[in-house]
Amino acid sequence: MERPIQGWTHPELREGEVYSHNTTSALASSQRWATARVGEVAYMIGGKPFQLDSGADLYPVFVQRSEIEAAGETIPDWI
Repeated sequence: MERPIQGWTHPELREGEVYSHNTTSALASSQRWATARVGEVAYMIGGKPFQLDSGADLYPVFVQRSEIEAAGETIPDWI
C-alpha cells in the first residue's frame, strides 16, 4: 500500500498503485497512462466522498507506480 494522503489512503488503491487524480466520466477513457484504472468513488482530501446529489461526476484514477517511474516522472511525496 502506498503512503496515505494526509493520513488517509483511498480504499480502492491496489498494491503497486498510486492515486493520480479524479476524472469525469467523459474523460475516463482518455487517460495518459497505459496502466490507468478508473475506480468507483471519488474522495476529497481527508477521505470525505464527493456527494453524488451535488451533481459530482467524478471517479478516482489509479496508476501503477512502476509505469510512472519508468517514464522518468516524479511522484510527489504526498502521493
